[in-house]
This record gives sequence, C-alpha cells and structure tokens, in this order.
Amino acid sequence: MSHGYDPYETPRPRRQPSLRTFIGEIFVVALVVAIGVLGYAAYDYYTRIDEAQQSSAAPPGTTSSIPAEALAEVPKKKGKVRGVSIPTLNVHADVVPLAMEGGTLTPPADAALMGWWKGGAKPGSEKGSVLIVGHTLHNGGGILDRLGEVDEGDEIVVRTKKDEFTYTVRSVRDLTKEQVAKRSEKLFDPGGEPRLVVVTCDDWDGTSFQGNTVVVAVP
Repeated sequence: MSHGYDPYETPRPRRQPSLRTFIGEIFVVALVVAIGVLGYAAYDYYTRIDEAQQSSAAPPGTTSSIPAEALAEVPKKKGKVRGVSIPTLNVHADVVPLAMEGGTLTPPADAALMGWWKGGAKPGSEKGSVLIVGHTLHNGGGILDRLGEVDEGDEIVVRTKKDEFTYTVRSVRDLTKEQVAKRSEKLFDPGGEPRLVVVTCDDWDGTSFQGNTVVVAVP
C-alpha cells in the first residue's frame, strides 16, 4: 500500500480560525500598540518635566554679574533687606542676601527673587550704596525685565524686618559692562552719600546680555 501523494484524492479542507481565536489575536495586537503609545507618552511627559526643571533651576543668559573689584565692603548698619517694591512697575519681590562667588556678584537662580549684596550698605545707613540685583530674561519672566521703564521721581520701597525705606529715583542709565566697571568707584562708593543702586542685565544680542540697566535712587 503506497503512502505517496494521490492526485485523485480529495484534499482535506483547511481549518479556519475560530471567532474566539481571531478576536484574541486582535486584542493582543491592540494591547501591544496601546502599551507602545502609553510608553511614548510617559517618556515625552517626563522629558518635558526634566527640561522644565532644568530651565527653572538656572535661567539661561540672565546674569548681571558685577566683578568683585568694582565693590568695596562698607560698615553694616540698620537692617537686612527682606523685600523690594517698585510701585510704578507693579513689581514686588522678596530679597535674599548674596555673597561673592568666584569673584562676582550674581543674582539668585530664582528669577522671581532679587538679591541684596550683604557686603554693602543696609537701608538706613548714613553712607554707602545699598546694592540690589535681579534677573532680566530675554524671553520674559525676570523680576526686573522692565527696570528700564522707571522714570526719575518714581519711588522704590525697600523693606527690612522692622522698617520700610522709600527711595526716589534720580537716574536711569543703560550702560555697557565696561562703563559699569569704569563708574563702579562712584556707583558703589562705600563712603559716599546714602543711595540705592538697582542693577539688571540689558542689551540682549541673541546670545548674551552685553550691558546693564542701572537705577540710582536716594532716600
């Protein structure tokens, strides 16, 4: 008896997959696709969070650093600065004390805060400059973005733990970094008349800031 192929033998019909098997296969494919989509969504979500945290931790291109050689320490009197308000700009900010780091004075990393140089004068001192610095962000969001809009005669209020001191703006200048360094002896004179000096960066060239806006106000 031969077990070879018989051309006259009627072929057996192929088994068709059951409806249950077909539905099961579709479910598996759909599940794999869904997992892939969710995985990409999660990756994109956490990538965005990480980028946002990095950008908020250190605002790019925003420092209005002042070199150490431009500043001279003055005797500490009266109170530490806790807050600054510029009513005409609707600016109200908390202030943190700053020390020199790497030979420069740089605003705090949080662009919503201002910084007070604790090596300089305190509000209420009989002489010397109270130095306040803050960020300007080239894409907006810095506490001193609009500092250049203040006018002579506007008021700036400086708050300590116990008192408030009001200063009247006497000058608003946009200076190059070289001009700031050249005028530093007068701007930050520890033995000169009492004054408030507010500094932020200015003149964005697409890559970095080339100068500073400097506001001088008197009690």
